Amino acid sequence: MKFWDLPGPSNFVGAICDSIRDGKCVIVALPEPVPRSIEKRLYDSLGDSGFFVDRLEYSTTQSPLQFLYSSYDLQIGNESRLTVDFFVKALGNQARVIFINNAQTGAKWGQWKAFIHEYESRSRSIPSHLRTVILLVARGIPFLEIPQPEPALAIHQWSGVVSSIDMLAYCGVRLLDSGVNVIQRPLIAQMLVSLSMWDVELAEMLLAADTKTLYKPFPLLKEYAVQRGWIENAEILEKCWESGTRDSFDGVESSHAAWYLAAGDKRKIESMVWRAQAAVLLPKIEMHRLELAPLICKEIKFPYTSGDYFFRDVNDLEIGNLAYLASDRKAKVPALIGDFARKLKELRNDLAHLRIVEEHRATDLQLLLPFDSTRR
Repeated sequence: MKFWDLPGPSNFVGAICDSIRDGKCVIVALPEPVPRSIEKRLYDSLGDSGFFVDRLEYSTTQSPLQFLYSSYDLQIGNESRLTVDFFVKALGNQARVIFINNAQTGAKWGQWKAFIHEYESRSRSIPSHLRTVILLVARGIPFLEIPQPEPALAIHQWSGVVSSIDMLAYCGVRLLDSGVNVIQRPLIAQMLVSLSMWDVELAEMLLAADTKTLYKPFPLLKEYAVQRGWIENAEILEKCWESGTRDSFDGVESSHAAWYLAAGDKRKIESMVWRAQAAVLLPKIEMHRLELAPLICKEIKFPYTSGDYFFRDVNDLEIGNLAYLASDRKAKVPALIGDFARKLKELRNDLAHLRIVEEHRATDLQLLLPFDSTRR
């Protein structure tokens, strides 16, 4: 599955096409780490939707109007005719899309904001189905510098676009040909999502590394943070949307794992790993508890009292209680079942105390596979 075919990214691109179809100019505001392939995906999607698209790369010190006049080889005559109104009239009713990438280049973003505000206002006089609209793609623009929507201007900000469902699907498909045991894939996928969250490029780095990296990801996260320039600029950047260090993920404002590394907060990274393990392993432990309980408690009559504890039926017994009962020789529990109950108790205790479970224990097939009493 390709990243841009995921529900979140696909809907983001689709919403941009819908705005252009409505005759609106569009500003696409992106944080730095969004994959560069978004420009091609946008261009292809607009073409597939039947739009006539002129793709321009802004890499000059010219003002927006000078850049557009020269791009369309318009005869200015004199500088007084270098106006937005003249540009709108010069284009006529062509119903085109002017796709401008890198609108944030240099110190020109303020000029682009002023230009698009005036162009949007002037273009309203043209019927929406005949209107030439401008699509600006800008990266790393501070959140407060993104303008508000106007009647003929839509703002599409990349925030909260990628969800855990998107990333689970993406990582799950990528793991199919990875050589990871099919029984272990749900845990590996969950750990990948917990660490990378919305960042597909970090997910790809983790996928390319050994699975052991997921349990101690600090060197890889440091490498990623250095690539992003977060280590050197940690005090300046703080946590901000435009740099990619912060975003909304599943409706919760969250910070990037590599940002925590740059800020020296390894405990937050450990909590990400723990959270993924707990999401997969705790349900496994509970299912095994329900299956082991009747085997261990064959000779016990309920309700049952042990010290200060009262148990109405066998399902009231926690895994720690079961491990204790299985260790009693009077219970005559097979050693393999007793050993497994103790293993589950130790795993449960580690997870309950927010401790990361080592790889050899977390990927133990005895834990991950369905219960089979004949095998124990």
